[in-house]
Amino acid sequence: MAVSQLALQICQVIEPEQDHTLFDKYQDEDGLDHPPGTIRIRLRGKEMTTSSEVWATPADPTMLNIPLYGEQVIVYNAIDGKAEKLNQYKWYYMCLVNAHGIVNNTIMPFIQDSQVSGRGYSSDGISKVSPGSEPKQISFEKKEVLPIQPFQGDTIRASRFGSILRFSSTHLELDKYKEEPFWEGEAAGDPFIALTCEVKGLLDGYSGEDTYDPYYKIEEPNDDKSFIYLTSKQKIKRFELAQPNIGQTPEEPTPLVDYQESQVIIGSERMIFNTRKDELILISAKDIKFVTPAWQIDADHYFTQIEEWLKVCVDLADGIERYATPSGPTGKSSALERLKEIQEEIEKMHQ
Repeated sequence: MAVSQLALQICQVIEPEQDHTLFDKYQDEDGLDHPPGTIRIRLRGKEMTTSSEVWATPADPTMLNIPLYGEQVIVYNAIDGKAEKLNQYKWYYMCLVNAHGIVNNTIMPFIQDSQVSGRGYSSDGISKVSPGSEPKQISFEKKEVLPIQPFQGDTIRASRFGSILRFSSTHLELDKYKEEPFWEGEAAGDPFIALTCEVKGLLDGYSGEDTYDPYYKIEEPNDDKSFIYLTSKQKIKRFELAQPNIGQTPEEPTPLVDYQESQVIIGSERMIFNTRKDELILISAKDIKFVTPAWQIDADHYFTQIEEWLKVCVDLADGIERYATPSGPTGKSSALERLKEIQEEIEKMHQ
């Protein structure tokens, strides 16, 4: 049985003539349904035939990379899983072609019309229905976005808009890199993950028209908008807390700066934990600390003091501890029964 080879092509994403937005389920003129994310692409002709236009759907539904009109994508033709007959194929698109080395967009210039007859993509690669005009994007607006500083072995998912998902590790040899990481460790290769919404400086663009300085930027905990870090054995450098103290009895060394076991760090200007159906559960093997401008509290120490304070209140109400008055010591308080109920409930919480 002969097996045909999978052929990859570079195609241009074009503006469809129909009112199709990529984001709704779409039925074409032949009655075929296309899922959200479907794009219109232009295929190169063979020999002296003209180019043709077809629909293409995402090759990987778990990692969508929605292209812009005028960008180029790598596509292939493969079996249609919804086909009702044998040998029915469809087009799938994969990744963008990094034509310009620009994070924000890889839109190609439009200098040809739609009737490109050459077979060589290098000579007849660009085409548009209305030559000389810019493509009409749905909502996209251009921005100058710098690349993020990569490290050898990293897997980075960079958005067009200055946000980054980085799968990295501890790197010890940093002489060749422009920007140094904000994390450090002792063993090369220890895993590290960072998710950052708007890395400061990525949206600043290049410093000059003909220069690539600064070319790379890197995440900075004190400057970026919002972030989540997952460490294995790294220390976090350049990290300032909103309050200088951590609880009433801060430990040495400082838990965040010098701590070198696995930890999860979340930072933003505001955080909301909203459990809409069940409990919010906070469990600690050691202690829970609450810090505000007016208070620094260790949960263990705080509730121990509440327990001791309540015991004094019960003893006073029971007459074990008494107030001295001109007419003699006080007797039992009418609040004794209620105070004992509260005391019993608090004692149940004590582990």
